[in-house]
Amino acid sequence: MKRDESRMYKVLFSVVRDYIKEKKPVSSKRVLEITELDWSSATIRNDLRRLEELGYLHQPHTSAGRIPTDLGLRFYLDEMIKLRGDIKKEDVGIDLTQRFPVGDLEMILTALSRILASTGKGIAVITKPSLEKMKLVRVNVTPIGEEYSVVSVITELGISRVIPIPRISDEMSKAVERFFDVFSGKTLFEMINAINSFTPETPEAMEIVNIAKSIIEIATSEGRIIYRGIYELLKESNQSVEKVVKILEESTKFEEILESVEDLRVFIGSENPIEDMRNFSLFVSPYKKGRSIIGHIAMITGKFVEYERIYSLVEFMSNRLTEYLTVVSRR
Repeated sequence: MKRDESRMYKVLFSVVRDYIKEKKPVSSKRVLEITELDWSSATIRNDLRRLEELGYLHQPHTSAGRIPTDLGLRFYLDEMIKLRGDIKKEDVGIDLTQRFPVGDLEMILTALSRILASTGKGIAVITKPSLEKMKLVRVNVTPIGEEYSVVSVITELGISRVIPIPRISDEMSKAVERFFDVFSGKTLFEMINAINSFTPETPEAMEIVNIAKSIIEIATSEGRIIYRGIYELLKESNQSVEKVVKILEESTKFEEILESVEDLRVFIGSENPIEDMRNFSLFVSPYKKGRSIIGHIAMITGKFVEYERIYSLVEFMSNRLTEYLTVVSRR
């Protein structure tokens, strides 16, 4: 990198950092104050003009200082990622020393979403593991009154679904339970494939298979998104969050974006795949069981945030959750 370019990008870095902190347009005078480097005001003004031409900065009006564009924010984040060292627990200011109860993963994910939202000052989103990828432990069928039975589908990591179905006889209930017992230790995805290739030989076997298919279909169709922190984002951003909440409620398109992320990734403003989210930044990281991705953690924040801190926070959370789930799955 040429000397002039090196200086110019130092100016850009300082402008973005100061704007994130103070939320005020940054002038050449301010750059000299915060960098304490021996450059002339004219040199800084030239650098600011050049950075504006390149699309990294924007000047609201002629007499104002500059504010970073999405491209400027992207430069800042990329530089921070290069500079940052190994993430340490104290770096993100979270105490996770409490031992989470094994067997209630949904409660754990809900607690993590609250911690993320309050610490990251935005909307925290966590997708629950896809039930299809979980190994079956057992299925219990319990009659409730004269019209309904309740099916409890229990999988590894303490993930379960309780499903009401029309009442079936005690004999059929036991037969359905035995049918699922055959697949204990297999994932529901493996079970689906096996059932689809299975040809029942008797009317009773056909009924058992149809009930099993119905149970699996209902169990795997439940919404997967947990989110907290709407008020946190409202406090931190001057943008309306109504459309963001609608996206989360409808969830399908948002889930698809999360599912496409295999490593920690940040979408800044205009980089967001969903147009209605382009006034915000989206941090996404997968969490795993062993080496398999089973869900995602995300933070929706304003654009002018402490990127290095939110990045570290999301990475820390996904790493700790991965460690926890990997250990639990081996028990």
